[in-house]
Parts: sequence; structure tokens; C-alpha cells
Amino acid sequence: MYSIKVIEEGFVFDNPLPQLRSRHAYFPSLTMMDDGSIMATYVMGEAFESVDLTTMLVRSTDVGKSWKVLGPLLDKSKLEVQVSDTLKIGKVNGDRLVAVGYCFPRENAELPVANSETGGVLEDYIIFLESNDYGHSWERVEKLDTSFSEPVEASAPVSVLKNGRMAMPIANFPKWNGVFDDRPCGRLMVSDDCGKTWGDDAVTMRFKESSILVYEQRMCQLADGTIIVIAWNEDMQSGKTLPNHFSISTDNGTSFSQPRSTGIMGQTANLVHIDKNLIMAFHCIRKDTDKPGIYAYMVDLSKGEWNILFEEVVWEPKMPLKSSHTMAEVFSSLKFGQPSAIPIGNNEYIMVNWVIEEGQGRIYWRKLKVEVKSS
Repeated sequence: MYSIKVIEEGFVFDNPLPQLRSRHAYFPSLTMMDDGSIMATYVMGEAFESVDLTTMLVRSTDVGKSWKVLGPLLDKSKLEVQVSDTLKIGKVNGDRLVAVGYCFPRENAELPVANSETGGVLEDYIIFLESNDYGHSWERVEKLDTSFSEPVEASAPVSVLKNGRMAMPIANFPKWNGVFDDRPCGRLMVSDDCGKTWGDDAVTMRFKESSILVYEQRMCQLADGTIIVIAWNEDMQSGKTLPNHFSISTDNGTSFSQPRSTGIMGQTANLVHIDKNLIMAFHCIRKDTDKPGIYAYMVDLSKGEWNILFEEVVWEPKMPLKSSHTMAEVFSSLKFGQPSAIPIGNNEYIMVNWVIEEGQGRIYWRKLKVEVKSS
């Protein structure tokens, strides 16, 4: 038997003077450095889809109790067109950090990122950065090409596989008019030369039904090298919410199984490898439930199935959630999401997520303790 307890909590970001300036934060990510410090990012701006959205880098040397702002990741001073960027960080080796994500050019400052009438989004591009000094400076700021002709979602950090390959799942967004040129699917971007060149030949998740969306993919690798990718899935034709689905690769991300249901009616999820074939999955559940929140599941994948051993609510919103039924409504009524977690030793984990409370976009952190109880 397992138990998960919240033993500490606080804010990575909370606007100290909202009466003076509008600052909201969303979409956090975490990584642990070799010296024990924790690096985190979040996207900050005036509003959820404001033109000035940019990714901030912060650092904690006391396991989350306090955070020092290092500044924005992306230098926009020389850009011809203002962009809104959403980046996630990951550690490659030693003190080398990489950041990856997507940029929306904002030529028309009167347009939001998402079209609430169609569910489509603005054109965008993927960007890759690296730092060799704990994020104090960033080099090799490059755009990455993909196979998609539509806007691209790149919301997961880079993972380093056991064979040294760098990998990150991506997916296609509908265009501004709500139309896809290609079928919705997930792909795996990989680099076998430390990020110098990238390809996205492998399809991580594609459904037989061409109307099923693949969003917010996250991945982790098991002890035997098996790769697990999980996604938020909805049917854009019927508006039906689907359970989170997962797919498996046993050949270092060259090919993936058909998507399988987790049975969990969630949105964004995050995966953390625990031991052997055991993972902890954090699911954001905010629709069609009387108890929205972030749920942690202990999952055994030893038989290739999503075998849930234990579940626990590890975060709950303080305010009621506005219900929403279509993807376009979800974009305009999001209240919390994107859990991200990393192990910090001694069966403890740091989890972050964003939430809008009292009109403020905040980033929470929570320290979780996983205990094994004898039956």
C-alpha cells in the first residue's frame, strides 16, 4: 500500500503588488541540477494570452522555500516582430540546460492566441536554446523545423534517453480557422547529436478517428528503456471528453504502440519514473467532476497496461471551477493546470502547477512524500 502526503507548500510566483501592476504566471516546469539546486520556469504576462507573455527562469537553493528570479530566457530586443513564448527547461548533463517551446508572432496585437470561435490558434514556430552556466546566459537560439504544416504544440521539456538521444513530443494545433491540413497526431522530435539536428519521423499517438486531438504530451522512460507518452485527448467533432491515453515505445522512440486508455478523465498529465516499471502520474482533472484537482496515481506498467495501484488528490483549487465542454471554451475558461514534478530524494518530490485565484495567475509548489505501508 502507498500513501502520498503533502509536507510543505508555497509559491514559486505570486504577484506581491497586484494593485500596482498586472503580472500573471502560468505553465511551469522543473529540473534538478547536479549541485542540488532546482531550476524552474513559468510564463509571465499581463493576461492569459497577452502579447507580452515571456518565459521566466528562477532558481531555488533551499528545495523550494525561496526562489531567485534570474530573468527571461529569450532576449527579444532584436526581434522584428514581438512574440509570445512558452518554454520548458531540462538538464542534459552537468550544468548544461536546454529550453524548448513555441513562439507566437504577434503582428496583430488585437488578436488573442486562440480563436474562441473555432478552437484554432495563431501561426507559431518551435525554438531551442541552451545554456552552459546554470541559465545565466543562453546560446544557440534556433528555430526547429517539423513535418507539420499547421501551428505546432511543443509543451514538453527535452528528455535525455538512456542511449543519449534527446527527445520531446510535439503535436499539431488547428489553424486559426479551426482546420487541420493533416490528421491530428503526436510526433517525437529527436536529436542524436546533442541538439545540433532534429527529426520528427516517429508518430507517438494517432487515433483511427481523425477528429481526436492529441495535446499536452509528456513522456518518461522506464528502467528497461521503455518510453511512455501520455496525452490529453478530446474529440473535436463531438466535443466529447476522452480519458488520457498513453502509448509505448520499446525501440528508443523509433515507433510507438496504438494509443491505449488510462481510464482517467483528465487533461494535462505528467509522468515521473519511480522504480523498474513503476511510475507516478499526475493528472489535472477539471472537467465533468465534482472534485476538480490534481490527482497523483501510482501506476504499474509491468504488463504494458495502466494498472493503478493507488490514487490521491495532491492539490485542490480554492474556488469553484467554471464548467466547459468544448476545446474553445476550455481555452477561455482554464483555471489551473500543467502539473510538473521531479524527485528530490528520500522518496520526496517537488510538484508545481499554475492556478488563477482571486483574479491572479499563480505558481504553487508542493513537497510530496511517498510512503510504502505494509498491508
